[in-house]
Amino acid sequence: MPKQSIWSRWTSWNDQQVSIWSLILLSMVSLSFFLSDWLISIVTFADVMLGFVLATLITIGAFKVKTKQIKWIGLPLAMILVNNGYQFFTNNSFNIRLGIASFIKIAFYLVVITNLFNYIKERRFEKKFLLILNWTALILGGIGIYITIALYSDGQLPYRLFWEFTRYDIYSYFFESNPAIIRTRSLFSEPAHFGYFLNLVLAFNLFSRIKFEKQWLFNVLLTLIIFSTFSYSMIGIMGLSFGMKLIKKVIDKELKWHSGYWLLIAGLVVLTIVFWEFIEVTLIQRTLALFSGEDTSAQMRLIESWQYIQRDTILFGNGIGHTPVITNTFAYFQSDLGILGTVAALVLTVSIIKQNFALGIVFVLLNVSKGGYLGPAYWLMVLCVLVFMNHTGSEYSKHQFKIYNPSNHKVGG
Repeated sequence: MPKQSIWSRWTSWNDQQVSIWSLILLSMVSLSFFLSDWLISIVTFADVMLGFVLATLITIGAFKVKTKQIKWIGLPLAMILVNNGYQFFTNNSFNIRLGIASFIKIAFYLVVITNLFNYIKERRFEKKFLLILNWTALILGGIGIYITIALYSDGQLPYRLFWEFTRYDIYSYFFESNPAIIRTRSLFSEPAHFGYFLNLVLAFNLFSRIKFEKQWLFNVLLTLIIFSTFSYSMIGIMGLSFGMKLIKKVIDKELKWHSGYWLLIAGLVVLTIVFWEFIEVTLIQRTLALFSGEDTSAQMRLIESWQYIQRDTILFGNGIGHTPVITNTFAYFQSDLGILGTVAALVLTVSIIKQNFALGIVFVLLNVSKGGYLGPAYWLMVLCVLVFMNHTGSEYSKHQFKIYNPSNHKVGG
C-alpha cells in the first residue's frame, strides 16, 4: 500500500470533518453581509472575513475552479486592466492607486465567490446554506428589535456597543428625523441595508426550489422585520416578491385555501390597527409624496444616479472607483467603466432573469435601491443568487480544474 503524503492525509481528515467545516464557512459568509457595513479605515470587516474564508478553503484543500470559470474571472479583470491603462494615459483626474486597489478588490471578490459557489454546489450544501441565512436573518432581527426598544427607552438599555464600528447618528434610525418613529437597522449602517439582506433571504425562500420545515414561519418573521425597517423601497420590494409568488401560484393552479390563512389575516388586521399611525406616516403619506413629486428618492435612484456620465466618457467611463456615492449599481458600472462595464452587468442580470425570472427581478430592484459594486455586499448577493437561482440537486462537479489535487470529497449537507 503506497504511503500517503502529509497533504493527502490532511485533506482526507478534513473530508471527514466536512459538516463542521461547512457550518463554519457558510456561517462566516452569512455574517459577512452585516460586516460589510463595519469599517476599519477603508477596509470592511467583511473583507477580512472573506479573507479568512478563502484561507480556510485553501487550507482544507477545497480551493477549486472549473476550467471555464477561469475565463469568467479573467475577462472582467482584463477589461478593468485595459480601462485603467486607458484612464492613466488619457484622464488627468484618474487616480492610478485607486484604480489598482479597485482592481485587486474585484479580483479578490471574483476568486472568493467562484470558490464558494463550487464548494456549495459540489457538496450540495444549498439547503444548509439557506437555513443558515434564515437563522442569521432572524438573529439579526432579534438584535435589531432589541436596539429599537433600547432607543425608545431613552438610554435605559445599552445598545451603543452594537454600533461600535458603524454609525451612531440619529439620521440612521429616525424616520425623516422624527424621534417618534425609530427604524430597525440591527447591525447594519442603515435600515435599507438591513432590508436589502432580509429581502434577499425572503426571495430565496420564495423563489428557489429548496424547501425546509416551517419555512412559512420564517417568511412571516422576515416580513415583520422588513416592515420594522420602515424602508419604503425594501417594503415595496417585499410586496412585489409576494405579488410575483401569488401570480405564479395562480398560473400554476397551486393556490389552495387553508384554514390557517384566517389566523394570518386576523394577525395582519390587528397589526395594522396597532401600528396604523406608523403605517400612515411611513407608507401612505410617503406614497402620496412620491406621486405628488414632493419625495425625490425615486428620482434620485432612477435619474440622478446617472448624473456623472458625460458624453465624452460614455465609452470608457471615469475610471473604476471614481464615481461619488450613488444608489444605483447599474449607474456605477456605466459611470466608472463605461459601456463595457454596463454590458457586463447586463449580461449577468439577463442570465439570472432567464434562469429565474422572479429572483432576477428582485436582483434588479436591489441593485437599483442600493448602489455599489466595489463592496462585499454586492458580490455576496451575486454568490447567493447564482447558488439559489437554478437549484435542481443535479450533479455539478464535472470537468473541474483543481489548484490542489486532494482525495475526493464526500458529498453531504
